[in-house]
Amino acid sequence: MKQKKMRFRKTTIIFTICSLFIACERDIDLNLPTEEVALVLEGGLTNENEVWQIKLSESAPYYSNSYPPIKDALVMITHGNEIDTLYQTDPGMYQTIDKKQGLVGESYTLTIKWKGNSYTATEMLHDQLPLDTVAAFYLAMDNGFIEEGWYAFIGADEIQGKRDRDYYEWKVFINDTLYEENGILIDTDEFRDVGFWNILIDPNNPLAQQKEGILPRPIVSDFTEGDTVRIEQYAISKNYYDFLFGLQNLQNSGGPFSSPASNPPSNIVSRKTAYGYFRVAHKVGGMVVIEE
Repeated sequence: MKQKKMRFRKTTIIFTICSLFIACERDIDLNLPTEEVALVLEGGLTNENEVWQIKLSESAPYYSNSYPPIKDALVMITHGNEIDTLYQTDPGMYQTIDKKQGLVGESYTLTIKWKGNSYTATEMLHDQLPLDTVAAFYLAMDNGFIEEGWYAFIGADEIQGKRDRDYYEWKVFINDTLYEENGILIDTDEFRDVGFWNILIDPNNPLAQQKEGILPRPIVSDFTEGDTVRIEQYAISKNYYDFLFGLQNLQNSGGPFSSPASNPPSNIVSRKTAYGYFRVAHKVGGMVVIEE
């Protein structure tokens, strides 16, 4: 893969999932069978120095809003020659005693023992380069694609020769509050040669190109002057990308002529049914203040 400047396009994925390592909480709503209680997993780790957290709950009937926490599980994360035990701090919430930092290129295996059954999930921590641009501009033109207002732009380079395709997730914070109106943002660089990453847009000067008819693809949000905007970018695995994409399909299912929805693919291996995903992601970020 050649090193190339990328300009990122926003793709909106609407669903509900908990990303424990950025201090937000949303429930996973899955089409679960009622005849068997299954383990539901949320959480994971990143390259940042932080407490590793795993949330465990029991499945519930599809229309139930109650997910009983799992309070009697043994939870461990193995990496290299190290084994870290996670201890329950709140009902269903397990975490390491100390802060830990994930290492690029290392594989992490989560092991859960519960009710005589074993559950495992393995993910590798991928690498990425820092964001080299986080900028904000007021776009005065309503061109039918975006409305007039303040927008944020990001840009970064790819790591040369790493992978044929990269997978990303973004989170946007306004004044330290997660902006959830867009759902979760994910994308790949599969079609970057045809502008999928919007490489024609200079995030340092989108206004000039907008006048030339080149439409910008910014981070869409309700930004106002004076806001502090923080954008986090996560390099994720293809399997986790597929999991998030599956959640989108699940969210969009249910029409009168739609086929029965299937649960998104999980990385949990067990002889018993389990749902969710053990997420290992590389995080970079940046911020900008909305001002004239």
